[in-house]
This record gives sequence, structure tokens and C-alpha cells, in this order.
Amino acid sequence: MTEPTASEDGAPGDDDPAGRPAGVLIVDDHYSIAQALVRILELEGLGPVWATPSVGAWSVIEEATARRPAVVLLDVHLGDGATGVDLVTPLRALGARVVLWTAHVSPAIEAAGRRAGAEAVCDKSMPLHELTDLIRQALDGRPLASSPGSDAPAGAGGSDETGGSSSAGPGPVDLGRLTRREREVLAGLVAGQAPKEIAAALGVAVPTVRTQIRQLFAKLGVNSQRAAVAVALRSGFDLMGSSAPPSLINLDDCGSEGPIVGL
Repeated sequence: MTEPTASEDGAPGDDDPAGRPAGVLIVDDHYSIAQALVRILELEGLGPVWATPSVGAWSVIEEATARRPAVVLLDVHLGDGATGVDLVTPLRALGARVVLWTAHVSPAIEAAGRRAGAEAVCDKSMPLHELTDLIRQALDGRPLASSPGSDAPAGAGGSDETGGSSSAGPGPVDLGRLTRREREVLAGLVAGQAPKEIAAALGVAVPTVRTQIRQLFAKLGVNSQRAAVAVALRSGFDLMGSSAPPSLINLDDCGSEGPIVGL
């Protein structure tokens, strides 16, 4: 079994004295995306949150059996030829509410997911605040929309009361426009680092990093760390494959200052 990233190493039922399923398990074929989402959901107070790569159906079931999550955010595409749809029934048998997500929502996938018992089928391009709201609703036991985010065009939506730009945020951007230093700063933001941690890792002054973050936000069309992370993930940013120093992407020791809501 692969070693997951987790908000804590709690045993099943740690957050529930009755031992009922608790927390969120994120399964994605891009493990760096799953790891970044762990940190985002933690900032939203939705922990405990765990991440596991979708390397195969058995590994996902094994992880879910060990963790007993209340909600599983499950990629449709798994690493061994199986699909997330195949795992909905066994995950539900473990007491989890399953939310399928994919970059290619189609009527066929949505219908298959719903037949299998998935609570919702989501488009990976859905606004980040909608995803966190959806998971919060699932944790609260509330009913979910059948296909949230699948009909919304990129960039649609209202204001983000958590400090982001537009609630939907801009769509994917060409990350090739970023300088190497901007990509390194972005890696730090995706990993949850505060300016002082980014500055220390890059060997520059904190004011320099703050200036670079403002420039980065301008290029991404955002005004908060959370929105920058959302755009980075939508645009295919690979945290582990970036050229950033290892100290910037140590997700087990990320910054403690919380999100950068404005600079």
C-alpha cells in the first residue's frame, strides 16, 4: 500500500467517538494535485483529510478500509485500467459517500456513476469554492447536486468571500508565461508555504517574495493564494515535477501562517 499524505495520522473514527466514518479521502491520478487539495481542505476546516494516488482499485479499497472516510473524492481514471465507477459500490459498503470527479464529464459517465451510487459527478474545472462547499455538504449529510460544476463555464460565478478573486476564478492559463522564479514561488504557494518560508527556501528577502507573489497573481488574474492554487491546478501545474527546491514542496512541513489572502 502506498503511504498517503494526511492531515494527521488518526485511526478510523478518531474524529467521531462513535467510530463512524469521518474525514475525506482524495484519490487522483495526479498525486501532487491530491496532496495540494489536502492542504486546501484543511484550511477550510474539513479535516482530517488524506490523499492516495489512484494506482489501482485494490490500493484504493485498502486505503479506504484503513481510514474509513466519510467522503471519498474519487478520480474516474485509475492506474490499473479500472475506473472510479467500479469502486463506488465497495466504497459505499464501507460507509463512505462517494463523489466522482473527472476532467471529462459526460452524460454516460454521470449516468454510470449515479447508477453505481455516487452522490455526485463533478468536473475537475469546477470552481474551487464550489468543490469545498460540496465536500462540506457531503460531510454534513446533506443531499448533493447530481453534477455540480459541469454546466458552469470557466470564470463564471460571483465573489469569493474567502478572499479569492471571482468565486469561479479564471480558467486555465499558460504556465509557460511564468518565469522560473515565478514557478518556484507558485510551487511554494501550492504547497501551503507562507512568504517567509518561500523566502528562506529561495535565499531571498521576504519583501522580494511578496513582490514576486504580486507579479504572479497579476499574471494568473487572481488576488489570493487560494485562487492562485486553483488556477495552477486547473492549468496542470505539477508540484512534484517543478524545479522548486525540495524545502518548498515538503508537504509534511508546510507554512503555519495560513492562506495569503492579500499582499
